[in-house]
Amino acid sequence: MRQQIQKFIWKLLERELITILAVSFIGLAIVFTKADSANTTLNFSIIPAGGTVTVTDPNGGESWTIGTSYNITWDSAGEVVDVKIELQRTVGGSWETITASTTSDGSHPWTVTSPAATTAKIKITEVGDDTVTDQSDAVFTIAAASTGGGGHRPGSGVATAPMIDLVTPRDFSNNSAVTLTIKGSYLEFGAKVYLGAQELSVPTNLGYEMRATVPLRFSAGQYQLKVINPTGATGIYGTLITVTDNPYEGVVVDQSTSPINLLPGEKSEAWVKVKNLSNYTWVGDGNNQIQLRAPGDRASLFYDPASWLLNYQAARMEESSVAYGQTGTFRFYIKAPAKVGDYTDSFSLVIENIKWLNLPAISWRVVVKSAVRPPTTGGIEYYADRLIKQSPNLNRIELAPGQEATLWADFENTGLITWTADGNHPVRIGTEKKRDRTSRFRGKNWVLKDRPSNVESTTPPGGVGRFTINIKAPSRVGTYKEYFGLVAEHKTWITGDLVSWEIVVKKPAKKSAIVKAPSTGGAPTWTPSNQAVLFVDGTEKLFSQIAQGVSDLWGSITKLFAGF
Repeated sequence: MRQQIQKFIWKLLERELITILAVSFIGLAIVFTKADSANTTLNFSIIPAGGTVTVTDPNGGESWTIGTSYNITWDSAGEVVDVKIELQRTVGGSWETITASTTSDGSHPWTVTSPAATTAKIKITEVGDDTVTDQSDAVFTIAAASTGGGGHRPGSGVATAPMIDLVTPRDFSNNSAVTLTIKGSYLEFGAKVYLGAQELSVPTNLGYEMRATVPLRFSAGQYQLKVINPTGATGIYGTLITVTDNPYEGVVVDQSTSPINLLPGEKSEAWVKVKNLSNYTWVGDGNNQIQLRAPGDRASLFYDPASWLLNYQAARMEESSVAYGQTGTFRFYIKAPAKVGDYTDSFSLVIENIKWLNLPAISWRVVVKSAVRPPTTGGIEYYADRLIKQSPNLNRIELAPGQEATLWADFENTGLITWTADGNHPVRIGTEKKRDRTSRFRGKNWVLKDRPSNVESTTPPGGVGRFTINIKAPSRVGTYKEYFGLVAEHKTWITGDLVSWEIVVKKPAKKSAIVKAPSTGGAPTWTPSNQAVLFVDGTEKLFSQIAQGVSDLWGSITKLFAGF
């Protein structure tokens, strides 16, 4: 008898050793999680290796009408990628293929086909594995359509009015034709769509989704949208559709200062914000991205080779997507022509590979003046600075990986030019050694990847300006030296002092426990380190019980096989 028990347990371990170990380790792992109470609940779901599918609709008792579109739905678990959907019209009859393969996303639209049936079922099977399958729990009915062609509510015999759930877009301009997407149910084939009193063309009707076209120059106003089925049953959308009369497809809502006074070859940042009044969604990337360009793709007077894409292509939109009524931002650098003079150049928007948008010209005026050297006295520079103080008092800080901190430095303006945070030449603090490098410690709200911040307030000659630097420690531990200096943007680096910090990145002390396994057998003992208490509430007791149970299990197995 003992040998039989030993053989049985041996075979059990051969098959289920991994499961036993997994359950053991899961139990042990509980103690390493934060517990709010002594009670811990574990829920296990056992999923067959091939996965499962479960038909949810139709699952018995439904009545679906021929010619009407419904969604066949199912649940799946495990790695079920594609499924096959079949229909059986009579119990024990053959299976008709609705689709040989569709993505297992839980839903598949189906326009019900004839003939009618009273004992139909749906079967769903994983493609490539016939063992992963399920069918309707009970039969459903396939009902004939009414003589008038209208839909019926299941089991009612009454013509059903269209039910409109959503219409998009609901607010658009009449400067181009617009396709409305109408979603709902009982949108019968042959149904007509009206916007106000005008019938719209319907190129697509899937029964649950329709597309209707609003023509160019449709009269502005607010309209009721309705769908009329061939039976005359009418569905009305609850929200009015707004059509705006606007010849332009965009309008400027804000723009950077013009005119701009520059020296020959000098740069200045420019930007414009444009509201989308077109019937396109603008995107900032991809084949149909929207761009700010010189009209006709001519070379612009303000072309900056260092920042422009091409000599006519000033900027792409900053936002990833801008729908009708929203605002897109275009930011770029203007470079002054080499000769003194008064220049004006205009720009427009183009949707790449689609069209130039109809909108008023966007222009900037640039006045280029000859360079005038300011007077100097006592060796004082045009721009100059002197470091007054910095934080912390000891310029050394310690951080953990990913930890954030805020530093600051005060500089005296020892030059002749007032420092400002805006304008053509905002004064900023920038990375040094190497100049303009991307800092490992770039934190929140940096102006650029190499510019932590602008001067906090206007600082005249003789005044003191503060510069704030938000930093975030990198993941790699070590000792770093970060250098920064002042720069008059697009003009010159300011002569004077640099500010630096020594930053030590090191991992925080671990809060851990030590596991000591006795050499003579028995349950392992757990001893918290002197840095932290490992267990709180009743979790220590729970762990002790699990550990003792696992120890007893393996002790029993060892004794059982002691005679082998």
